[in-house]
Amino acid sequence: MIIDLHCDTLMKLLDVPAGGDLHKNVWNIDLQKLQKSNYLLQDFAIFVDLKEHPDAYVRYGEMRDTFLVNIKKYGDKVRQVRTLADLEACRRDRIIGALLSVEEGGVFGGDLQKLKKAFTEDGVRLVTLTWNYENELAFPNGTEGKDKGLKARGWEFVEWMQANGMIVDTSHLNDQGTRELLERAEKPVMASHSNARAVFSHPRNLPDDLLRAFGEKGGVIGLNFSRNFVGSKPITDPSEVNNPRLLLAPLTTEEYHQVAIGERPVPAPQLDSPLLVSKAEDIARHARYIADIAGIETVALGTDFDGIQPYLEIHDASEMDKLFTALEKEGFSADDIDHISHKNAIRFFNDTLPAGK
Repeated sequence: MIIDLHCDTLMKLLDVPAGGDLHKNVWNIDLQKLQKSNYLLQDFAIFVDLKEHPDAYVRYGEMRDTFLVNIKKYGDKVRQVRTLADLEACRRDRIIGALLSVEEGGVFGGDLQKLKKAFTEDGVRLVTLTWNYENELAFPNGTEGKDKGLKARGWEFVEWMQANGMIVDTSHLNDQGTRELLERAEKPVMASHSNARAVFSHPRNLPDDLLRAFGEKGGVIGLNFSRNFVGSKPITDPSEVNNPRLLLAPLTTEEYHQVAIGERPVPAPQLDSPLLVSKAEDIARHARYIADIAGIETVALGTDFDGIQPYLEIHDASEMDKLFTALEKEGFSADDIDHISHKNAIRFFNDTLPAGK
């Protein structure tokens, strides 16, 4: 079984409807792909870029509605998970669970009532406090505000979230804010889609002291598949990654969308100038490093599918076996891989989500 703690598929479904719906589409994640890889649960993030969408709460509503419409339409295949009881029912009935999250706490504009409404009415169960901009709650990774912790309103949000069964996500949050959260939070927190900075130096990845703190406090860290955070290798021969769908020419986001829905031909590989690609073996290296520093119980999956560039050896959710093969080669046992794929996430949910009935 697989639990993935982060994807941005709702954004694709809303912005490029010609690409298909949740059941079948041209993106990294749809229900058919999830079924092929035996997913127990997929987190679906409502991601809002505050600069592109100044009225962020309206955008939030549009993406929420996209989620709810698809969940209702394909209710025989997928169910929204709000509680531990819901998750167990999905496992019992062999139906994919869908956890609704928000990637950018700034969509609420610092309004605690909007957060409460998202929880009680919309079923949001996870909030990433920041994306790449400062908001009313905290500061993101980067140079500006890097030594500042959570703001007063940020702590108000965190306290309410943890008291009511809403998960606090630190991915994109700056180091100092993450450090303070791990020191002060009453319940475990997660980094839903982050890697190890010592393996690949990027401010979005976590330094050793924070990896260790996640392990000590019962948190989980979801492995991100993006080449920006994994590191990458030059591909000079498509057979190196055994993936005929791998894009080996640089594209803008708009061009990629056009290729995906058939409005633009697939570009010929530019092998004279090798493209850098995220590889399964390098994701496994991050897993090994995090496990060695924080403990195997801390490592989980947070692919970031459909929110990252499509230069991936693991092209989509149907190809997760490639990761498990790489993890085995990295020295992980079958039980270790089960913990990474779903058991650690379930343990975390047991500590954080409402029980339900």
